[in-house]
Amino acid sequence: MKITRLSLIAVCAVIVFSSAVAQPALRRGTARAFTDAFAARDWDRLLALMHPEFLGTHKIEEWKTLREELGKQGGDLLRHVFLSIDKKGAYTTIVHRAYFRKDSLDLRMVVDTLNLIEGFWVDMITPAYAFAPPPYAKRSKFREVPTTIGDSASALPGTLSIPKSRGRHPVAILVHDSGPLDRDATVKGNRPLRDLAWGLASDGVMVLRYEKRSRALPRSLDPAKVTVKEEIIDDVLAAVRILRARKDVDTSRLFVVGHSHGGTVAPEIATREAGVKGIALLASAARPLEDVIEDQLLFVAALADSSAGKAHKTLAAQRASLEKIRRHELPESTIVLSAPAHYYYDLQKRSAVKTAKKLSIPVFLAFGGKDYQITRKDEEIWRSALVDKTNVVFHTCENCTHLLIETAAQPGPATYNAEGHVSPGLIRALTEWCRNPSGDGRVAGGK
Repeated sequence: MKITRLSLIAVCAVIVFSSAVAQPALRRGTARAFTDAFAARDWDRLLALMHPEFLGTHKIEEWKTLREELGKQGGDLLRHVFLSIDKKGAYTTIVHRAYFRKDSLDLRMVVDTLNLIEGFWVDMITPAYAFAPPPYAKRSKFREVPTTIGDSASALPGTLSIPKSRGRHPVAILVHDSGPLDRDATVKGNRPLRDLAWGLASDGVMVLRYEKRSRALPRSLDPAKVTVKEEIIDDVLAAVRILRARKDVDTSRLFVVGHSHGGTVAPEIATREAGVKGIALLASAARPLEDVIEDQLLFVAALADSSAGKAHKTLAAQRASLEKIRRHELPESTIVLSAPAHYYYDLQKRSAVKTAKKLSIPVFLAFGGKDYQITRKDEEIWRSALVDKTNVVFHTCENCTHLLIETAAQPGPATYNAEGHVSPGLIRALTEWCRNPSGDGRVAGGK
């Protein structure tokens, strides 16, 4: 057969085109085979599909451990499906979604030109949460306007929820829990500070919430020196000054409402600013941070049956570090569970319970009956310490989590996965307190 120059070009073009089509298919095949091997614990097959350099940095024992940990967390691996492919230069990233009995996640693989695996990651799936408004929110009753907290150089963005009713309004400043949280304190599908703001504003209470400094301006905090003062207290004091200057604020009813760690520092905030006329502590600790954290670790370990192997060693190491924190045996720069030792040492000098006992302004305390983080231990300490105070109101939400969201589930980290809203009973009780905070010794046990 005679092949002309034109037909030769055409044949070459077909060969190149076929190769280009086959290449993604081959790499998808490699990713599929690798995921099959990982799912079936076929370690020989898994090793055969890895590039030698990648294999050299990831020993087979690590793969076995990863597979077992995923199984413990998610249960049986039911199936996996191809999700996406992205080619950049000589490398192709392929993602398979793995469906376990209890959960699902993404397995991300990088395949090279030899059709071998050169990279592997496990990616948690971020659900597309709806963030529906709570049923008690009446958006027609209030409006929201942007605001800022602090001076122009380091101002934090925030939101004011302002009731549409005329006159001056009681006002609440919402203070976050620990961690770099946004103004809504968004945790998975829940926005507890938004729920509080909208619930209170729907019934005549102005509310200020803002982006936490550690989220909005993390570089403004020096890790070597930061304490709860720079992280939280200074910004709340700035917010108080802003609200006291507003003509639509009833300054005789200006409150600091803190959740968890934010509530623990609320008594000190009240001693620093006479403009604070009452404080609300929602699921807030009465014990040192290291004691609270240790109890949380033990609780979670018991749920996970982490009594042996690597998990047991990790727990033992964490507890040993917390004990050294108690004894001030660690250098101040040592990181213990995401915070430097000096942060713990500074908190040890502050006592929320002792400070609250000295306050004459109204105090509101709320606790969740299914809160495994701030437990009955803390609630009992608070009740015992403040038993003779007539300016204190207690409210217990028996079926509520640490986020003060009602649940039918047992206490534990899994409750964070469920979408919900702050308890309507708590919203009613807190609204009533903001309207009439005068200390009369009331003890509320609302649901």
